[in-house]
Amino acid sequence: MTSSNEGSDLFISYEQDFGTICDAIRSKIEKQIPNQKQRKATVRAAEREIDEADEIIAQMEMEILNIPTASRTRLQTKLRLFKSEFEKTKRDLRRATTQVPSSSNREELFGGLESGDGDLDASTVDQRSRLLTGTDRLGESSRRLQDSHRLALETENVGINILGTLKGQRETILRSRDTLTEADSHIDKASKTLKGMARRYLDKHHPQNYKVYNLRSEKGYTNDLFEISATFAFKDHQAPTLRTVIQFCEDASDYLALDPENVVVVHCKAGKGRTGVMVAALLLKLKVANDPNEAIQMYARERTHDGRGITIPSQRRYVFYFDSFLHDPWSVKNREIRIKKMVLIGHQSALNKDGKCLKQSMRMMSREEIELVPEDELIVESDFIVVLWRTRVAYKSVRDAQSNHRKS
Repeated sequence: MTSSNEGSDLFISYEQDFGTICDAIRSKIEKQIPNQKQRKATVRAAEREIDEADEIIAQMEMEILNIPTASRTRLQTKLRLFKSEFEKTKRDLRRATTQVPSSSNREELFGGLESGDGDLDASTVDQRSRLLTGTDRLGESSRRLQDSHRLALETENVGINILGTLKGQRETILRSRDTLTEADSHIDKASKTLKGMARRYLDKHHPQNYKVYNLRSEKGYTNDLFEISATFAFKDHQAPTLRTVIQFCEDASDYLALDPENVVVVHCKAGKGRTGVMVAALLLKLKVANDPNEAIQMYARERTHDGRGITIPSQRRYVFYFDSFLHDPWSVKNREIRIKKMVLIGHQSALNKDGKCLKQSMRMMSREEIELVPEDELIVESDFIVVLWRTRVAYKSVRDAQSNHRKS
């Protein structure tokens, strides 16, 4: 078997021989031979060269099979172009052998122009000019067809390259998916291992005297993981409902009162915000802390190194709400609130350049006041978040409006 470089050199050699033979055939086709015997000999020679060119094309097809795939596509495209040109050459040869005009026909066609006999009248000159124009048009159309065919082959080659690239990208995505699947399985195994370690630790240090409280709403665990567990879930970075805080503190304090050896384990995702709210409230419930600030600071001191335990304002407020409930339970009314509309003041960036609001549910009340009317009434029983955002276009429009106002 030949190497890739040798195969490529041999293909180039076949290509040169093929080009030489095709040029020789075309020169014979275009050659005007008046002698009948000489013309037959020329045709036979051209036919032998046609057979030779066929053999060279067959050799090129065999040689492509020994060339690496990276170069094979380009050479296959070139070979298809050679075959197309060769078929056209064979058609030209057949026309030349079957439709050779006789000398009398040529004289009739050109009206004695070649021999110089006779005078050309206006109609003959006009017919000749029409024939020459038609011939030029046919030649131009033939060149355009060849260009279109070449462009189609090049487009096909580009499409093949794109398909190869897409195939490579698909394989990369599949490998990435397999890697992520494997990593996910490892994470699941690690999670199970850590949970098992936590249970073994509790079983060793507090056998049958612990209860685990899960505060995560995004992910829980089965009840058989720990002997005794409970869930008081709410979303990360948000405050719980006051009802959730009260129920948690009552459940945890009741369990601790059953046995002096009992302990409670409270966790969320990171063990800071959500856990801090519940632990601080429980410290107030058990009267370990005298006021909300002391409870928050006590938790931050024991839980963190930088003293930043409960940092979200709404979560800190609910520690104060629970303290108010402990001092006066009637101060907290257990009711739902229906929000029909909200008013934003000082948010001019919510306007576009035409002075209209960006949302259909927003109404412009004054220059610095916007009213938000939800499509349906909102029923809330805890803190909720209103997120406002603005695009660069809106900001630029407001800035341009302020600039124009200063100019005026």
